[in-house]
Amino acid sequence: MCEMLTESRSSCCARGRMDRFMEPCILLLLSDQASHGYELMDRLSEFGLDRDEIAGPTLYRALRRMEDSGYVVSEWEEGDQGPARRKYTLTDEGRVALQGWVETVRERVRRLELF
Repeated sequence: MCEMLTESRSSCCARGRMDRFMEPCILLLLSDQASHGYELMDRLSEFGLDRDEIAGPTLYRALRRMEDSGYVVSEWEEGDQGPARRKYTLTDEGRVALQGWVETVRERVRRLELF
């Protein structure tokens, strides 16, 4: 029983943390330039996240959560072809959050290197 509980927790926690890792990646990408969701989805592969981990609903939930937190703002942008799309831009609060993530990731890397 204890083995099953430990295995279940580690699998659940590891996956949750990778889902959460998408947030600083998005903030970093947006610090470079404003982007549409599909552009972000394509560029997240630069961080080793594959399309299975960043399925559309997961990405857009993360963007909504960051918008609710004040880290990003979005506006509808009319395209030459196709429907209007949301374009996401990093806010000053988002830049502060990104700096916090940078410090957190550096500390995690340090701990992983010790491991």
